Amino acid sequence: MNLFALAALALAQDGGDVGLYAPAPPAGSAFVRVVNVGSGAISGKVGQYTTGSVATGNATPYYAVPGGSVSVALGKSSQAVTAAAGAFVTVVSGMPGKSEVIPLVDTLSSNRAKATILMYNLSSTPGVDLATTDGKVTVFTDVAPGTEVMREVNALSVAFAVNGPDAAITSFPTVSLERGLAYSVFVYESTGKLGATWATNGTAPVK
Repeated sequence: MNLFALAALALAQDGGDVGLYAPAPPAGSAFVRVVNVGSGAISGKVGQYTTGSVATGNATPYYAVPGGSVSVALGKSSQAVTAAAGAFVTVVSGMPGKSEVIPLVDTLSSNRAKATILMYNLSSTPGVDLATTDGKVTVFTDVAPGTEVMREVNALSVAFAVNGPDAAITSFPTVSLERGLAYSVFVYESTGKLGATWATNGTAPVK
């Protein structure tokens, strides 16, 4: 499920078609996911959900949890993260220079006529950009370390590249952006080198 389908799903659930739709998130839910930018795979729990193994540069789906204080346990550490009802929060594990997890509140879009791209600079390198591989269009420029940015874009097929201040970091295969869907770009450091991954945002089945 994408970021913008939740309200529609809840309305459909209210229609009484039992068994046709997945359970809607309870009222007052927040949506929390984990992205791992550390040197090795991690696993743990977000509220009542078990994450499974999360490789470096990868993220879990969002988990619907009661809004408020959310327990996030990863590896040998456990931390309470604040996630307000209705918010989408990305919890960053393994960010350079940080021993604790870092929660970032995602910027949301309500424009279902557009696709949404969120970019996270989870490295210690400033000046990270996202552009089309042909260099004709820049989506984000000079994204600071430890920050997230969002932009609404047209639905089309396009290939993107992530660039650092001095050199290209990586490029992604052509992706077909769809209206109403949200996508994430995670920039991270691994063994002294910058890397980046592309993900389509989604939510886990509600428990």
